[in-house]
Amino acid sequence: MKNMTISKQLGYGFAAIIALIVATAVISLFIVTSIGNGLTQIATNTVPSLVLLADVRDEARAASEDVSKFYYASAADRVALADKMAKDAADLDANIKSYEALLSDSTDAELFNGGVQEITNWRNSRARLLDMIRQAATPEAVASARAFEEQTLLPSMDRLVDFFQKDFAYNVTLSDASMAASMNFERIGMIAMIVLMILGPLVGILIAFIISRRISANLTALAHRLGQSAHNNAAGAMQVGNASSELANRASEQAATVEETSAALEEMSSMTRSTAANAARASVLASDTKSVATHGAVTMDDMMSAMAAIENSSAEVAKIVKRIDEIAFQTNILALNAAVEAARAGEAGAGFAVVADEVRSLAQRSAAAAKETADKIDAAIANSRQGTVNCDKVGEALKLILSKVIETDTLVSEIALAADDQSKGIEQINTAIEQMDQVTQANATSSQQCASAAEELRTQTLELNSVVSSLGKLVGITGSGAEAMTVSQPETSETVPVSRGKSKGTFI
Repeated sequence: MKNMTISKQLGYGFAAIIALIVATAVISLFIVTSIGNGLTQIATNTVPSLVLLADVRDEARAASEDVSKFYYASAADRVALADKMAKDAADLDANIKSYEALLSDSTDAELFNGGVQEITNWRNSRARLLDMIRQAATPEAVASARAFEEQTLLPSMDRLVDFFQKDFAYNVTLSDASMAASMNFERIGMIAMIVLMILGPLVGILIAFIISRRISANLTALAHRLGQSAHNNAAGAMQVGNASSELANRASEQAATVEETSAALEEMSSMTRSTAANAARASVLASDTKSVATHGAVTMDDMMSAMAAIENSSAEVAKIVKRIDEIAFQTNILALNAAVEAARAGEAGAGFAVVADEVRSLAQRSAAAAKETADKIDAAIANSRQGTVNCDKVGEALKLILSKVIETDTLVSEIALAADDQSKGIEQINTAIEQMDQVTQANATSSQQCASAAEELRTQTLELNSVVSSLGKLVGITGSGAEAMTVSQPETSETVPVSRGKSKGTFI
């Protein structure tokens, strides 16, 4: 409770008093409720239970009296008695049903159920006895019926009445217990009310005394602490003012430096963007060169395929020319044989000799032409082979050029990507510098505001001294004690006004 606020101390004090009042009300309500519950239990359960038990007992006895009348009644009277017995049995069952809803506990239920069971047994015995009386035609039969009544029916009725008498006595005991409990609650309530009426005012006075003593002690200690704090605040305000002035000057210098750095970064960013643009254009050109080289390589492959086809065709033509040469050779031999045969024939073969001579001449010309054609075809085949070799070399060169162009395109793409990343990095640095400049300007402004606040704090400290003096008078501190709480303020140096530099750089 020593470190609690005044409002909390007063709150706890009033809470304790209210708690006593609430406790008194709760105890009173509990006692009244308990007494009411006891009386309600007696009125709604115990009294109706006693009445019903008495009714059940009396109705059972009345049924026993009707059995005695059955001996001497006429046939018509017996019918009337049977109807009356049935009606009384229905009324008795209704009372039994009503009492079952009022059973208090297991003992009450055990006694009552025993009586009900005995009623059932007695009714069974009564039905047998009535049949014996109806069938009794001789004095001996009547005597037998009376003997059955005395030995069976009357003892059953005695047991029945005994069950209900015990249950009646048990309910009377429950009623007495409820009344005793209500009386006990009343005595306890009276004692508790008297104790609380005496204890409440005493506790209230004690709490008021403790709270007043503690509040007075806390206010006195607080007054001393406020006085010391006022002195410390004045010294702190002077230090904060000096530090704020120095900080403002340094912030202005930092702002100028950040402005120069921003301008340099702006130029670097411009150069980086230009480099990135050139790298992007070079990447496009390298990509176009790669496409052209790829197309040339495909065209060279097609040309190599065509040269191979020409070489194959020349070989086929050479074979055909060779066959023509062979045919001419065979024709020449045939012409010689024909000339020999014509010479042997003499004048008869003169015409055949002329024809043979022409055929031989034609075969010689065909052989000469075939030889000349074969020489030219051989030369063409040699040229085709040389062209194929040259095409292979050109194809290999184009493939090498294509691979180099692909490497160049990849390298230029990486350069362009790196230049773009570098440009973005410079932009981020430029943004950071801009934010630093804004923060620096804000720091300079805050430093000036801090210096002004320090001066205002010194003024508030003087006002605080006046409040401490008034508080000391309020708590009863006079003389040297009051002077000790209001200490003199330290000398404060003049704060140096600072000018905040304004950045003129353009940021990207």
